Order: sequence, then C-alpha cells, then structure tokens
Amino acid sequence: MKNLTLIRVFLLSILLILSSCSSPTRKTNTPDVNSLPPVDFKDSDLIGTWKSEWQEGPSVQILVFRNDKTFSQTYILNSSGKEFDTRGTWFIVNTSEGCTYIHANGMHYYYGPDSFAQNGNRNPDGTPAMFWDDCQKKIVEMPDFVLLGVGHDITHNPQISLYQMSVESDTAPPILWKESPASP
Repeated sequence: MKNLTLIRVFLLSILLILSSCSSPTRKTNTPDVNSLPPVDFKDSDLIGTWKSEWQEGPSVQILVFRNDKTFSQTYILNSSGKEFDTRGTWFIVNTSEGCTYIHANGMHYYYGPDSFAQNGNRNPDGTPAMFWDDCQKKIVEMPDFVLLGVGHDITHNPQISLYQMSVESDTAPPILWKESPASP
C-alpha cells in the first residue's frame, strides 16, 4: 500500500513537471493559431492591411505595413467613435527558438489600461509596463514600441496571423488578420 502511494505521488509529480513544460508552438486564443510563423514566411508577406475587430467588443485596430518599413496604426473605440492614429517604422526580429516578431517603433499598446498607450507602453510612474510573450514564454517590456508575434493560422488565407503580447500569461493575446495588400 505504501509503495502504491509512492508510485502515485511520483507519477503525479512527473505529470505536473511535463504539464509545466511547453514549447513555442503552444496555441494562442483560437485552436488553429500557432505562435510560430509558417515555414515559407517572408517579410514581404506582412505588407498590407491587418485588422483586429470584435463583433461585440469595444474596439477595432487597423495596421498598415508598407514596403519602405513604415507603418500606420489606427485604433477606434466603438462606443465613442474616438480614433487614435500612430505612424512609425518597423523591422523583423527572429529568435533562436523560431519566434518571429515585428518590432514596431512608436506603436502603442491599446489592450491594457489606458495609461499604457498614453505613456508609450509605460505605467503612470514611467516604468515600462510588463507584457507576456506567448512564444518565448517570458515577460517583455516594450517602451515606445510594440512587438507583434508572427503566427501561423491554417483557417485564413494567407495563413499568417499577427498577435499582440498579453497583459497576463493566462490571457489570450489579441489577433490580427490580413485584410488586403498595401496601397501604393
């Protein structure tokens, strides 16, 4: 009986250890979205208009990435129609874990407290806000820029999605999908 209890404790410990280990391929907020980009991903796949919208939600975000490595960001509060516009530059960051990001200088993070976007993604006291990176499974800071993860979404054409960092590790990140190619 004592041996059986020890075996159960041992197996439970192994299960807990295995469940806490996760790879960068963990799914995000939809069953078909993955935190890693498609194998054939190229930087030029990002050029165009990306949109995140919630049918019954409070906001719409529209991002336009251009060939000259500039972007525009429009965030609209549905309740008031208030619009926030930002422009900046972007570049691609690849990690050894296989994660790919758009580093967007000057972009604002609108999915947390209002103070984040108004203070360059900082807390009211000026310290950088902390965000959860689902691909690398770590906390990141994004003062005066936003990291957008490039993911793989088999339900859309193209099969690329962009995901925001989350405010908390157990919160699904907002996802953006490509709407159209960029205007000239």
